[in-house]
Amino acid sequence: MSDAFLIALIGSCSILSCAVGLWLPSYRRHRAETRRLRDFVGDGEAHGSENAPRREASGGGVRGLLQREALRAKIDIAARDFALLMLLFASGTVALTFAITGRAHPAVGLVAGVCGASIPVLWVRWRASVLASRFTEQLPDTVTTLANGIRAGLTLQQAVSAVVRESADPTAGEFRPIERALGLGVALDSALDDLLRRRPSEDLSLLVSAMKLHALVGGNLARVLDSIAVTLRERARIQRDVRVLTSQQRYSAYVLAGLPVIVGVALYLVSPDYFRVMFAYPLTRLALGLAATLVISGFLVMRRLASVDA
Repeated sequence: MSDAFLIALIGSCSILSCAVGLWLPSYRRHRAETRRLRDFVGDGEAHGSENAPRREASGGGVRGLLQREALRAKIDIAARDFALLMLLFASGTVALTFAITGRAHPAVGLVAGVCGASIPVLWVRWRASVLASRFTEQLPDTVTTLANGIRAGLTLQQAVSAVVRESADPTAGEFRPIERALGLGVALDSALDDLLRRRPSEDLSLLVSAMKLHALVGGNLARVLDSIAVTLRERARIQRDVRVLTSQQRYSAYVLAGLPVIVGVALYLVSPDYFRVMFAYPLTRLALGLAATLVISGFLVMRRLASVDA
């Protein structure tokens, strides 16, 4: 690759990065204003532009999938902006790869582009999993707060308001739409179904089923919620014990999968000419591809063996 092309490529990426840096503050202010307005007016149909992310999330296709992942990760970003972010990461990774290798190869660029585009998706999914784990950890205390409020003579709406006031995020943020919906006269089943769509989990499904059943047949809801809280705490304890017992197998999978990559990078830094020989012949490239396939397959198999269904 010529020096002129490399300079033009790096310069274009620098200009693009500066443009994104200048655009990002105004975009964040706009999204913050939209979020505050949506929180104030609720989910009314009269404000359709503010509810665009929720409508996009209810749709299908790639656009709906991206919006659902962003909503679960509590990232206030539209699907088209998320796709633009993936494109920016893909172009930046391709430019960085070409600058490091010193040549522009279509296959290398395709792999680098796919890896770069997957970075925002992986980060959003990681953030969503962290929030889901935190919500699951807080759920027994949330159920106990609901039970104590109902036992003290509060209505269900007042008990939900107590959860919103006393709980930390993400629980407070997930129960705030329920509080608003109940205050506007929305049916309890619809509000609970919306919560279960945002945070799908077996623990939350148990709570939602108990509250729906109580709304239909009545009974001592406080006692039922106390039983659910005890069950959730016991399940959490068992899951922690299982993770401790399977930690060696899980970390062995990470070590065995990452060791070839670390050794390859170290070999390239120590002796680049010796490392390039592995890409010089079709048979060696085939061997590398087969080795990568076997390493990934072994990692997935070990992860599957170490996983235990709760």
